[in-house]
Amino acid sequence: MEEAAAVIGTHITAPVSLLGRSRSSLLMSFRCEICGKEPSFGKRVSFSHKRSSRRWLPNIQRVRVKHGSNTRRARVCTSCIRAGKVQKA
Repeated sequence: MEEAAAVIGTHITAPVSLLGRSRSSLLMSFRCEICGKEPSFGKRVSFSHKRSSRRWLPNIQRVRVKHGSNTRRARVCTSCIRAGKVQKA
């Protein structure tokens, strides 16, 4: 199946799912920059034992960290923040 595209006039601009966001932010938004923790996948099991897919997202926070002599924003999981793997600015 092809993704639907947004049509403005006669020009096809971008897939609807990407409007307003950069492609890199969509692909890397749930990934810790320090440890690389990503979403894990599994099944949701209902009372009737019907199974459907679900995913567990890591607790990613955007924090200002020291990067050399500068500061920058980084997406870091809370376990890395608590373990002291990043130095907040």
